[in-house]
Formats: sequence, structure tokens, C-alpha cells
Amino acid sequence: MKLVYSAEADTNLDEILDYGVENWGVERAIAYLELLQDEILVLIDHPELGKKYQSDFVLLSESLRALDIDNYKIIYRLNDEIIEIISILPKGRPLLLGKT
Repeated sequence: MKLVYSAEADTNLDEILDYGVENWGVERAIAYLELLQDEILVLIDHPELGKKYQSDFVLLSESLRALDIDNYKIIYRLNDEIIEIISILPKGRPLLLGKT
């Protein structure tokens, strides 16, 4: 399987890093981001690890999955041999698909 990040997911990672730098310092923020990305890489070997994502804001036909990692919900889509990370959201924040 190949792992790709959407533009929104890349922006989410940048925001997580910025937040971490402001609150914890550069080294700790980078270490946390690397840990988060390492956990996401587990999906390559276990693509169905996340639960099917259901929300009032998302059509079930989207067939999205969600994986909780620490304080974040990783929203992703499986397409043949590709795992597309759609968004990386703080838990409790809804995914709005018009932005992907």
C-alpha cells in the first residue's frame, strides 16, 4: 500500500507543528509530529485498522475510515493500493468534506 496526504492533511500537520512549537518548543514539537506520523505509517500494513467513519456531516458512501491516535482523529480513504489521509483533526471536531 502507498500512503499519500491530501493538501488539507498537510495543512493539519503544519498546524500541529506550529501549535507544538508555541507550547512545547521546537524539539518536542518535532518529536511529537514524528511520533504521530510513525503511528499513521502503521496503516500501510494494516489499512483497515481504523473504524468506518460515521458522522452527520459525511455521506456513508464516502467510505472513510477513522483512526484515533493520541488526541487526534486520522480520517482516511482506501483506494485500491492507496491510503489517502484526508484530514488530521483534534478529537471531537467534525470533518467538513467541502474542503478536501
